[in-house]
Amino acid sequence: MKTVVRIEGKLLWKWGRTKHGNYVAVCDAIAQTVQAEKFRELLQTIDEALESTFRDLFSSGDLDAFLKERGWSTESPVPRSRRNVRFEMPFDLRGVPRRDFKEALC
Repeated sequence: MKTVVRIEGKLLWKWGRTKHGNYVAVCDAIAQTVQAEKFRELLQTIDEALESTFRDLFSSGDLDAFLKERGWSTESPVPRSRRNVRFEMPFDLRGVPRRDFKEALC
């Protein structure tokens, strides 16, 4: 059984579509950019990027400092064991018009 660690904070992903129709999203707060062919896949890829980022920080022992630097916290204490832990964080999406896409994502 997995332990879910929910992270509280404000997280914004800016997203848009490329001229070829792919979806791209950028999150400055965690320094991640993801891409997908369908919007539903983009949402799944965002979840995977969040999970990967927080899992890496947890494994390296840097999670607490990372969260504190951003004013974020967890709903409950993070378990000591690194096994069967999953991270979740709610996020907001902001669509960017194609004409502003390149500037917004840089």
